[in-house]
Amino acid sequence: MGTFAGFFYRQLTFKPKPLPKAIRLDGRTAIITGANVGLGLEAAKEMVAHGLARIILAVRTLSKGEAARDQILAQTPGVDVQIWPLDYASFASIDEFGKRAATLDRLDIVILNAGVKNLDYVQSTTGHESHVQVNHLGTALLSLHLLTPLDRTAKTTGSPGRLTIVSSENHFWAKFKELKAPNALAELDTYRGCFKGMERANIERYSTSKLLNVLWTRELSARVANSKLNVQGN
Repeated sequence: MGTFAGFFYRQLTFKPKPLPKAIRLDGRTAIITGANVGLGLEAAKEMVAHGLARIILAVRTLSKGEAARDQILAQTPGVDVQIWPLDYASFASIDEFGKRAATLDRLDIVILNAGVKNLDYVQSTTGHESHVQVNHLGTALLSLHLLTPLDRTAKTTGSPGRLTIVSSENHFWAKFKELKAPNALAELDTYRGCFKGMERANIERYSTSKLLNVLWTRELSARVANSKLNVQGN
């Protein structure tokens, strides 16, 4: 199990190694959510540097996606960088994105990285608490949409489709008290005790949402085990 001390030590000292130059992604298409900053943007830069033909940056704010595209093209000119709107706080937006992705001629790699981290209770327009909506429900729904184009491409090319759901070491610290309630989802949406005192300081709800990511990824991976899909958490 992770510890706070260990977590902060790794954050300060660990630097991921770049992909070996021999790894090539020529001709492939990838989708990354939350791709305008941080891990999502760096993953996009790394993949296009290894020959990725097309990268789709899924972002809530198009202007931020365009700024990210400029950074990517400055590093690797000539790659096809597309900006697609996606709002995890809206099921309609997720469904629309999924339908659009289904029309792609190929989809090889998906990294679901978008998320929120709030210290205070925020209700999304769907009625769900924002961590639940964005980090878990939105991610889960989009992952289901993208399985079909990933699987279709894998069957055509013979190479496994790869779907990665980005979680966090914080999931180790989740107490997930809401699980004991008769309706866990309703309790997650209404319980506000985790936004007070030490649970607020320890970002309990964020940690719980990351635990839900892990549980969802494990279940999804098990259900596609006999396909040409590789579903993993990171």
